[in-house]
Amino acid sequence: MRRTITIAQRELSSMFRVPAGWIIIALFAFLTGVLFVNTTLLPGQPGTLRYFFMYSGWLLIPIAPAISMRLMSEEYRSGSFESLRTAPAGDWSVTLGKYLGSVGYLVLMLVPSLVYPLVLMMVSEPTPDWGPIGAGYLMLVLVGMLYLAIGMLASSLTASQTLAFLGTVMSLILLMVLTDVIIAQLGVFWAGVLRSISITSRVGELAKGVIDTSTIAFFLIGSAWMLVLSAGTLEIKRLGRPRAYTLATTIVFVLVTCAAAGFAGYITSLHHERFDVTSTSAHKLSDRAKRIVERLDSPTKIVLAVSRSNINDQLTLDIVRDVLENYDQSSELIETSFIDLDQADAIKESRRLISDLAAQERGVIDANLETFRSAAQRMQQVAMQMNTLSESLARLREAIPATTQTNVNNRAVFEQRGAIVRIAAQTLASEGEKLLDAIAPILNGDRASDELFPFDTAAGPVAQSLTQVVTQLDDLASQLEAFSNAEELESGPRTVARPIVQQTEALRDSIAQTLDRVVRMPRVDAVRVDRALKTGETMLIIGPPEQGVAAVDLDALLVSSQALDDSGISAMGYIGPRAQELIASAIARLVAPAQPVLVFVHSGQPGELLGASQLYTQTVNELRDRGIDSVEWAALEQTSVPGLDVVDPLGNRPRVYFVIAPDSTTQSTQSGLSGAKRAEALGETVQRLLRSGENLVVSLSPSIFPSAGRPDPLASAVEAFGILPDTGHPLMRERMGPIGRIADPFTAFVPQMSGEDTPHPIAGTIEGLSTVLTWAVPLQIEAREGVTNSPLMTLAGSDELWGESGWLSLWRRPAQSRQTMPNQPEFNDRDDVRRDEWVLAAAAQREWAGTQQRLVVIGSNGWSGDAIFTGQAQVIDGRVMQQWAGNSALFDSSIAWLAGMDDLIGTGSEARPIATIKTLDIRQQSVIRWLLLAGMPALVLLLGMAYRLAFG
Repeated sequence: MRRTITIAQRELSSMFRVPAGWIIIALFAFLTGVLFVNTTLLPGQPGTLRYFFMYSGWLLIPIAPAISMRLMSEEYRSGSFESLRTAPAGDWSVTLGKYLGSVGYLVLMLVPSLVYPLVLMMVSEPTPDWGPIGAGYLMLVLVGMLYLAIGMLASSLTASQTLAFLGTVMSLILLMVLTDVIIAQLGVFWAGVLRSISITSRVGELAKGVIDTSTIAFFLIGSAWMLVLSAGTLEIKRLGRPRAYTLATTIVFVLVTCAAAGFAGYITSLHHERFDVTSTSAHKLSDRAKRIVERLDSPTKIVLAVSRSNINDQLTLDIVRDVLENYDQSSELIETSFIDLDQADAIKESRRLISDLAAQERGVIDANLETFRSAAQRMQQVAMQMNTLSESLARLREAIPATTQTNVNNRAVFEQRGAIVRIAAQTLASEGEKLLDAIAPILNGDRASDELFPFDTAAGPVAQSLTQVVTQLDDLASQLEAFSNAEELESGPRTVARPIVQQTEALRDSIAQTLDRVVRMPRVDAVRVDRALKTGETMLIIGPPEQGVAAVDLDALLVSSQALDDSGISAMGYIGPRAQELIASAIARLVAPAQPVLVFVHSGQPGELLGASQLYTQTVNELRDRGIDSVEWAALEQTSVPGLDVVDPLGNRPRVYFVIAPDSTTQSTQSGLSGAKRAEALGETVQRLLRSGENLVVSLSPSIFPSAGRPDPLASAVEAFGILPDTGHPLMRERMGPIGRIADPFTAFVPQMSGEDTPHPIAGTIEGLSTVLTWAVPLQIEAREGVTNSPLMTLAGSDELWGESGWLSLWRRPAQSRQTMPNQPEFNDRDDVRRDEWVLAAAAQREWAGTQQRLVVIGSNGWSGDAIFTGQAQVIDGRVMQQWAGNSALFDSSIAWLAGMDDLIGTGSEARPIATIKTLDIRQQSVIRWLLLAGMPALVLLLGMAYRLAFG
C-alpha cells in the first residue's frame, strides 16, 4: 500500500510540473464559468446548479481523457515501463497508484468551481439548497473516476497518447449513443440491459439532489472493473506470452471480470437505499402519495404523451418528468413512460403500449367480440321472426270485419303496426349485417394485431337500435293485450290476437336479453388509451383491467413556468408538488374508486354556502379534482340532502357530513328564525344523523346557551362520544395592541403530538404545521363505554391564555375595530377558566348498528374555507407552505378518516421554496462575468507559473 501511495504522489506531482496540467485546470475553469454564467446566473430563474452539474458532466468527456492519456502511455514512450516491470511494486500497485494520482488531480481541478456556490449564495434569495450542490460535486467526482478508469485502460493498451485520448473519447461517446439513442430502437430486454449501464440517467439523478447507493456502486464497480482490466493488461505485457495464448487468456479474463462486475451491480440494484438530500425533500413523495402508492396491488403504468414543440417550456417538462421518475422509483408496481409525439418512433412506442394492454385484456376483448357476434346473429334471426310477426298482424287485420267504425280503426292500426314491424325488421337485419362485417376482419385475423375494435363507440348504435325495437314490441304487446281482452269486440279477432301477444312478448324478451348483454359489456381500457393517444397529448394512469384508466388534466399539470415566475411564484416549488398531487389523485381514483361524498350541513338558505358566498369554491374544486364530490344541505329548509342521486346514483360511496354551527347570537327577523332557534334545529339534525350511524365533522362556535343555563344543542349532540365542548368559554389570548393590552380570539399555534402511546392518525398529519382557530372552543374528553376517543390538537396553557365568559361584546364588535374596543375582556377567577392544557379538536368512534361510526369535533367555526386553505404562503424550515397548512391537513385527513380510508391519511405535498437569482444591474453582471470567465482561469495560470518558479 505504501508503494501505491508513493506512486500516486509522484503521479500527482508530475501533473503539476508540466504546463498542460495547469492549462487543463484553467480550461475547465473557463468552460465551467461559461456554463455557470449561461445556465445559472439568470435573474429571475431558479438559483440551482442542477443544469451546471449536468453539462459539466459532459465536459468531463474530453477533459478526463486528456488527464488519463499519459498515465501509462508516457511510461511506454519514455521507456520507464521497463523499470516498473523490474520494481518490487506489482501491476496492481502501479495501476492503482497512477489512477489515484489522476483522481487527486481531478479533485483539485474541481476546487476552483467551488466559487460558483458562493456566488450563487450571494446573488440568490433565499439561500440555495446545499444538498443538491453536494450531490452534484459527488456526481462529478464519481463520473470523473469512471472516465479516468476507462482512460487508464486505454492508456495501458498503447504507447500513443493520441490514440489513448481518442480511444477513451470514442468509447465514452459510444456508450452515450448506445444507452441514450440506440436504446429507443431495441426490444424490451436489450433496452433494459443498456438502461442499466446508462450514465446519463444517473448523472441527472445526482444533479437534482437524489443519492442512490446503487448509483454510487455503479460508478465504483465500473471504475474497479476498468482498473482490473488495466492491471491485467500490464500483467500480459509483463509475461510476453504467444499471441494466440494471450488472445484466449484476454477473452476469458474480460468475460469473467465482466460477469463479476455485472453480478455485483445486479446485487447492489436489488438492495439499495435512496436518499433525498435536498433540504425540502423536493424529490420525495408526500405521505399521502406514498400511502396511495402502497395501495397498489397490480402493475400500473403512468404514460405521459406530449409534443415538445407544443409545450415550449423545458423547465416545466423537466419538473414533471422528475415527478414521474419519483413515482417510478417508489414502487416496483409502477412503470412510467414518456412519449414525445414529435419523434418518429412515437407511433411505435404507442403501438407497443396498446399491444401490451390488449394482450393484458385479451380475455375481455374476446368476450366482447363474442358478444357482438352473437348479438349480430341474434339481430338477424329476430329480423326474420319480426317478418313472421308482420304476417301475423296482417292475418289479424283480415280477421277483423269492417262492420263498425271501431273495427275499421283497428284494421288501420294493425296494418300500420305491421308496416312498422317490417321496417324495423329490415333495419335490424341491416344493423346486424353491418356489425358482422365490422368484426369479421378481427375474427378472421385479417386486421393488424395492434388495431383494436372500437367497442365503446360501436356499442352505442347497436344498443340504440335494440332499444327502439324493444320499445316498439313492448308497445305492440300492450296494444295486442288490450285488444284481446276487449270484451265488447268480436271473439274471432280476439282469439287470433292472443297467440300474437305471446309471439310479440317472446321476441321482445329475446331482444331485451341481447340488449342487456351489449349494455353490460366490460370496458376495454386499451381502446380508451388508444383513442387518447391518437387524439393528441395526454397523461394516463393505466391500472389492471379491473381498475381501469384515469386521466390527468394536462392544463393543470403543465403550467407555464414563465407565468408562475412572472407572478412571483417559484415554478420548481409549485409545479412539482402539484404534479405529484394530481398523479396521486388519479391513482387514488383507481385504487379507491368509491371516493367519499362531502355533505356541507348548515342552517342557512339553500345555495348560501357553496353558491353566492363562495366561501368554499376553490376548496370544492380541488376536492372534485381528487374525485371527492360536494353537495350542500340547508338542513332547516330541505328535508333531505339534495343532489345525492346525481353524485352517488348507486349509493355505494362513503358519505361524510360537515356540520357548520350557526351564530346563536343573531336575532330573529321577519324572514327567518333566530340564531338560537337555528342552533336548536341544527342540533336535532345532528342528533338524527348520529342515530342513523353517519360520520360527521362538527365545527363548533361560541354559544349563548351556557350563559342562560341551558346546554348548547350541538355540544349536547356529541356528548355521547365523550367529547364535552365548553361553548360558553371561547379562548382568548392576551397581547399588546394599538391601545395597549387586548384580548385576541385568534388562536394560532403549531400542534404537537399528544402523550398517548398510539396517537390518532389525524394528529400525526398536522403535527408541526401552523394552524389557526378563530374563536376556539375548548373541549374536554371523558371515557364512555363502547367509545374510543382521543385529542387531535392540544395547546399548552399559559397565563396569557384563558377561556372567557364575557365574550359577547367582543363577538358583536366588527373584526376591524376589536383591537381598539375599550373595556377589553380580562381574566377573572370567578367566571373564566384556565387550564394546563387545552384540547381544541378531538375524534371518537364507536360500534353502532354493526358498523364503525366516527366523529371529529373541531372547536372552531372559522378553521376552514378558501380564506384559510388558500391564504398567503410563508417559508417554514425551508419550505414554502400555505400559511395555515395545518388546517388543510386537518380537513383532508378528517375526510379520509371518516370515510374509512385510514391508509390514505397523510400530509400532501406543499409548495416548496426554490432559491431565485436576484435582479442584477449591468455593472454587477459584468463584474461577475469578468471575474469568473477571465479572473478565475488567469488566477489558475498565475498559480501554475508561481509553482513552476518555486519547484521547477
